[in-house]
Amino acid sequence: MDLWSKFPSVRPVKGIITFFYIWSRWDELNAELKKRDERLQAVEETTAQMMRLQGEAHEAEKQKLERELRDQKKLERQLAEEVTKSTATIQALVERSIVAFQKLYDDHKRMRSDFIDTLHMLTFMLAIEESTALYNRTLDNMEGPA
Repeated sequence: MDLWSKFPSVRPVKGIITFFYIWSRWDELNAELKKRDERLQAVEETTAQMMRLQGEAHEAEKQKLERELRDQKKLERQLAEEVTKSTATIQALVERSIVAFQKLYDDHKRMRSDFIDTLHMLTFMLAIEESTALYNRTLDNMEGPA
């Protein structure tokens, strides 16, 4: 190791060599740096453009969904109005049906009462015809004073 310590350091020479290397190839290195910077700028522009396009697509989708929602609400409103009209029509129909059934029930009640009265009268008439004494007495009562 003693031998190596006697040689002068090569560091200053290495720095000078590096300087001349860079100085001699400055145009090439500068062009490479420009290309790298341009690529980075192109990537940034592409990313910005993709973000803008994605934002536009998102906005278009949002407007489409809003339009569909608005159309859906309009359709639901129309259906609600139709249901309201139908309900009013059905309610009127039910009320008329109730009135008609009530009339039929009242007619049925009256006819039943008349039918029962007729049956009683027929039963009474048959009983009178079967008994000759009762028959003669009923005829006498019906003639009245002459």
